Amino acid sequence: MYGSSPAIKPARVRTMHCDYLPPHALSAKHYYCFDEFNTRLAELTCATLLFDYDLCSHQNINEAHYYFHQVQRPQVRYTAISLKHDASLISRDYKPLNINLSLVIMAIDDKKLCFNGVWMSTSQIALICARSRVPFTLKIPANTRVLIAEIDHMGKQLLEFSNALTPLEVNLDHMGKLRKAADITDRGELTKHTRGGTHALLTLTAELQDQIPPRRPQSLKGRSRLPRKVFMPKVMKLMEENNIALFTLNHAAESLNISTKTINLLFKYYTGFAPKRYYLLTKLFAFRHELQKPTTQSVIHAASNMNINGWSRYATRYQRVFGEMPHKTYQISHH
Repeated sequence: MYGSSPAIKPARVRTMHCDYLPPHALSAKHYYCFDEFNTRLAELTCATLLFDYDLCSHQNINEAHYYFHQVQRPQVRYTAISLKHDASLISRDYKPLNINLSLVIMAIDDKKLCFNGVWMSTSQIALICARSRVPFTLKIPANTRVLIAEIDHMGKQLLEFSNALTPLEVNLDHMGKLRKAADITDRGELTKHTRGGTHALLTLTAELQDQIPPRRPQSLKGRSRLPRKVFMPKVMKLMEENNIALFTLNHAAESLNISTKTINLLFKYYTGFAPKRYYLLTKLFAFRHELQKPTTQSVIHAASNMNINGWSRYATRYQRVFGEMPHKTYQISHH
């Protein structure tokens, strides 16, 4: 049913100290080191996890600080995640293998998430349908439990809600029941009444179909009239295709007939990052992945594959993001 991602090998869970556990006392067995967590999350959401400089430098990224708990229920697969620092989940195209899947995203506790530049209230959810092929960004504050529900065969009527790229207002009663069921399930205490949360979720999404889809946010000013679901992926693709020496805002603006001001506004609104910062961070995260490949023969080999120049400055940036130098990442992955 959920053929959206390949099978994941059981991850190695590192020893947890009790002071790592948050107030709601989640099970230590669901905590992973960053790279294990990131792999699981990417396969679930088709998105890239990014965080800015100095956010996790105070903790060891190779220890089990990152929470990921998945539970299968009839018709729905639930995943709860949490991080000890702020992070952003960014996708230019939610494209799972099963094109009938949809994601419903919300905070389990009374905390707020930011979906596509809009902070969600406690009565709102984020909806992303695979068939709508829309980009999305989810900003996750530190120590916020996030529920990601995968639903198969959601009605085609809801594609318009996904295309709106904005949080959706839903029934508070159903929202409360879903939150309560998600909290109990996440703690591993749910035994007999396993269908309460799923019933609330399915009812909640069914009732959306009787509403008028919200309008998209007003278009940003600029020469381009491309819709945002096309605009964001095109700019991100340009970033991925160019190395750090070639990518500039002027180049992107000329290629897409978009003003540099529009690109700046768009990225700050959607991702919270300036375009250049976003570009540098995605390259740093890609470099970490390159360092960990079994075929990578050395740190210099990885740097060469990524077309990295100015090694000393780049290594310092890497350390500010991940709390370790590139050679340590390589050593841990190839020991």
